[in-house]
Amino acid sequence: MSRRSEREELFKILFQSLLRGEELLQPLNLNDKSTFIQEIVKGVFDNLSTLKNQVTDNMEKWSIVEIGVVERTLLYIALYELSFTETDYRVVINEALEIAKKYGHENSGKFINGVLAKVLKKGTEKSELQ
Repeated sequence: MSRRSEREELFKILFQSLLRGEELLQPLNLNDKSTFIQEIVKGVFDNLSTLKNQVTDNMEKWSIVEIGVVERTLLYIALYELSFTETDYRVVINEALEIAKKYGHENSGKFINGVLAKVLKKGTEKSELQ
């Protein structure tokens, strides 16, 4: 499975959990998923409070509950990867935007890009979030 396919699968797992309101519960059966998916899902849930704060701190004129679940999910994944993995920021942003094009509405990519650009512009480093 390609990394893009894994990210898309990861997105679907987290999206379903957030849609059901299970933000604090990890999806149960991930044993058949790749190590990458398992690690990112666990990392997002373990750091959800921090990731929510990052999203909130970098949005203008919106609250976290006003943005769609697609956008929230993609932002949580991207912010986790930017903050806690060695994945290049260009790859993280590109992958988030590509998935947003497929599953979001026409302005999802612009919104996600704006929030992530603001995070990067502020110079957020991994150590600040941990």
